[in-house]
Amino acid sequence: MNPTTIDLLNWIGGFFDGEGSFSFSQGSPSVVLVNTDPQACFLVMNTMKTFGIDAKINERSKPGKSSKKKRWDVFINQAEESFKFCELMKPYIRGKSKQLELIQEYQNIRKSAQEFHRKMQFLNQSNNILIIDKSKFLEKLGFDIQEWKYEIYDTNNDKLNQTDFSNTDYIAGLFDAEGCVNINMRKNKSCNTDRFIPQIMFTNTNKVIIENFYSAMKNNQIGCHITSRIPTERNRIRWDLIVSGLSRTKKVCDLLVDKSRIKNKQIELMLAYLNERLLDPKSINTTGYNVKMAIQSSRQ
Repeated sequence: MNPTTIDLLNWIGGFFDGEGSFSFSQGSPSVVLVNTDPQACFLVMNTMKTFGIDAKINERSKPGKSSKKKRWDVFINQAEESFKFCELMKPYIRGKSKQLELIQEYQNIRKSAQEFHRKMQFLNQSNNILIIDKSKFLEKLGFDIQEWKYEIYDTNNDKLNQTDFSNTDYIAGLFDAEGCVNINMRKNKSCNTDRFIPQIMFTNTNKVIIENFYSAMKNNQIGCHITSRIPTERNRIRWDLIVSGLSRTKKVCDLLVDKSRIKNKQIELMLAYLNERLLDPKSINTTGYNVKMAIQSSRQ
């Protein structure tokens, strides 16, 4: 494979870690990726087809609950095609690698599909996830997992470790799935003007995924702020990664602008704004609100 193909597969790996899932449906393994951007979904489907994998696409009848946008499924629901997907994508999927390996384990055994179904349910609810309330976790699964390993939250295991990971194509895929470009507007208490703070944000509940994003930022000399939260509505820890300020945000945008396939327009708008601000950082900003609205409009 040439470098361009490898770059694309790294992007798909990140995009799948953000939006994809593995499951066992009706006794057979399946692969699904859901997103609101049809061009990205068709890109994934067509890439799979170039490797001889029979991926299909379908428009969902209901929009997303939060975005209210139409959603598309890219799906592979035949066992042999799922096995080919796992073989192709194994070097590129990182946050959901255990689920991928479970399908490959089933490929070698070809029996006990119901047991593999339960194992996949367990992995989807626990792999790289810090569980807050054990009783809620067991209640949601609905079956006994006494001998299966999973992590319960404590004050020591929510901290992130920096690794040597720095693949920006994978990070661009993650960002296209779950990242956010934003200009935060605040009132300036010292004078009668608004403050416009550029930000790049990424949120996830999978520790390996957020750790990869964090490491890529640090290894590219980009400062970022990390917080971990315990949301009341979800039984898992959530990490928020925020890059803010003119110079740091520009570094992220420069890193991702040519690799993003969904949010590149938002990144380009932010870059134009940042370049204008950096030419005269002490000037009163008159374009912040317009750029903020343009970025929000490009998400529609």
